[in-house]
Amino acid sequence: MKQLIIYIGIILVATACNSVDPQPIEANGFNFIPLEQGSVTEYKQTLVHIDLPAGIYDTTEWLLRETMGEQISQSGDSKIYRIEVQRRGINDTAWQPYTVYELQVSNEQIVRVEANTAIVVLRFPMEEGKTWQGNALNTMPNEKFQYRKLNIDTTIQTIVYDSVCEVVHRDFLNLYTLQSQKELYRRNVGLIRKEIYNVESQENDFPGNFNITTPLLDRLTYGDIEILEILNRM
Repeated sequence: MKQLIIYIGIILVATACNSVDPQPIEANGFNFIPLEQGSVTEYKQTLVHIDLPAGIYDTTEWLLRETMGEQISQSGDSKIYRIEVQRRGINDTAWQPYTVYELQVSNEQIVRVEANTAIVVLRFPMEEGKTWQGNALNTMPNEKFQYRKLNIDTTIQTIVYDSVCEVVHRDFLNLYTLQSQKELYRRNVGLIRKEIYNVESQENDFPGNFNITTPLLDRLTYGDIEILEILNRM
């Protein structure tokens, strides 16, 4: 368990070495999802699955490569683009098809459509504290998205990014459960980090002494964690 917490801590710690030139955030936010055909963005994906009653405690790492395809349709001010994603293991050399999704870009919002599910990932104009319904275009339960912070600095893979906006999907924490999702976008770069926590800690499933005052991430018994961090953009 301590190894997982140390590992997560390393992922979350910001250590500045390089920097990206600062750029001001524009209210319409269009350039937070660059749309140049043929551009490639690579990410590191870390997946953690915990099921202590079943004796499962797995961490896997992948490399993802997203390639921006051509514009495939347009209706009014809304344009639709196709993005192809490949994946390979950290120690592998061959990329394999992983998924395909679409981006619907308009003056009001940017919508990501994957597996026939549409999510409003960004809403314009961009204002700190602004909220919107991320599942407004599908049948899933209501989920409030929010621009929690604008123009912040963060460090990812030793590179300092400024002019970053933070979008929070959910942020629920109590003594036994953590359900949260946060995304960071940077102007002219796009998504630079995503973190998803759906984890819990149950006394009946915890080996040894169960201490409720111990931080939740130090006593996890079940759930999943995903961390996605940008490596480079070409």
